[in-house]
Amino acid sequence: MTSKMVLDRQRSASKVIQAAEAQSTLVAERMRPLLVAALGADADRVDTGLLLRAMGILVRDAAARLVAADEAHGTELADDAAPRAEREAAAGDVYALLIDLRTSVRAALGDAAAAELGFSGVTPPDPLALALLGKAVLARLPGLRGRPSRSRGLTFDAAAVEQALAVPLARLNAAIEATAREAKEAEVTLTAKQRAIDTYDRTFAGAAAVMTALFQVAGEDELAARVRPSVSRPGRTRADVESDPEPAAPVN
Repeated sequence: MTSKMVLDRQRSASKVIQAAEAQSTLVAERMRPLLVAALGADADRVDTGLLLRAMGILVRDAAARLVAADEAHGTELADDAAPRAEREAAAGDVYALLIDLRTSVRAALGDAAAAELGFSGVTPPDPLALALLGKAVLARLPGLRGRPSRSRGLTFDAAAVEQALAVPLARLNAAIEATAREAKEAEVTLTAKQRAIDTYDRTFAGAAAVMTALFQVAGEDELAARVRPSVSRPGRTRADVESDPEPAAPVN
């Protein structure tokens, strides 16, 4: 899905491109006597109609690259949803296991044993913090093997707990790695999108300014007003900004 900031730029680009294509002959005709008066025989060396069309082509190509970069980033962000959901689900499982483990260890072996495993304070809900705590607990569980229960009727099987915790903890670690990888890939596409925006805005500002000047010199003030670039909102015409005062969302 194309973002609003890109759609806004596309609308302005389309108007500038259309004006360049449709008005090149008119501009050439209007500019001809002015160029002859200024340059004499050298006026034939200046093709203002061709220059106008060239400005339109520059804007068209920059806009196409911007749309492609925006779509690539949107696709990459959409790919992030599944790994994030898997990470949250795995974190929920590990969180529940650690809560139960802490309770059972304290009941069977006491608070000191729970502290030996690394439990202190509140069990963190954050996936990364959970993975680190789970890793520490898993490494320390062998130290509780064979330790007698302090409560009659309660037993604690450290080996069974290790097996029960190892699989969901591995799943959580894999999900964290997957989301980190997706985040890096999204950063790459975001950087490419930002570069495409910068290139487009720079190209649009220059090309639209040249077109505005050509229309003004040719006596076409209405056309000049139609393509004049906005100073406050890069990549758009002043007319479009005045008709749509709502700013676009930040790049993300």
